[in-house]
Amino acid sequence: MADRIYQSNISKAWPFERQAKVLGEHKTPVYRDELSGAALKRRDTSMLFERAAMLRSTSRRSGEVIRVASLAVLAMSVRDLAEVLSGAAARLATIEAVAENFSIPPDPPVAILAQAIHAWEKARQRARTEGGILAGSRVAAERARARTAAALALVQEDWSRPTAEVSTAELVERSGLSYKTLWEHLGKRSKAQKTRLKREARARRHKGSNE
Repeated sequence: MADRIYQSNISKAWPFERQAKVLGEHKTPVYRDELSGAALKRRDTSMLFERAAMLRSTSRRSGEVIRVASLAVLAMSVRDLAEVLSGAAARLATIEAVAENFSIPPDPPVAILAQAIHAWEKARQRARTEGGILAGSRVAAERARARTAAALALVQEDWSRPTAEVSTAELVERSGLSYKTLWEHLGKRSKAQKTRLKREARARRHKGSNE
């Protein structure tokens, strides 16, 4: 029995890296659709070329397994899911959704089909919730990086000045960042001070040679 892997970016909660982690190592053919933002917004299933190729009709009757990380990446709507299941049935393919721990055999009975639709709807709902959380986390992280960059800009020049002129405690208070964060981004203060002294010495020598 053949085995195939399908991945897509139709669910924000399931980036390709997460899908790969859930699916694990494999040596089977991978069909991967990466839609543009415009196609995702239009919910344009006609752009899922790899999925269409994977479900193309065949005369082979040995059957196969199509594995996805989640049903959320398989179809965009209930109608789309029905068409996918129809295509899979024509290939005698069983669909295995790893995250949902759910298998859909070819030509499933009505009870299994109802369970498949319910599992897909739950997967999509869960994906929307998780996608919102992920998006919120990314925005928060970007804002935190911007705040850190602004705080570093306040003290970066003084970080290389002699400690007698401006203390490290003063720079920590002015920036609102911890000493550890300042050290991680600006390096050792003693090294910055030595670099500044060398730069100022070179500037004096250059000035003297031009007088």
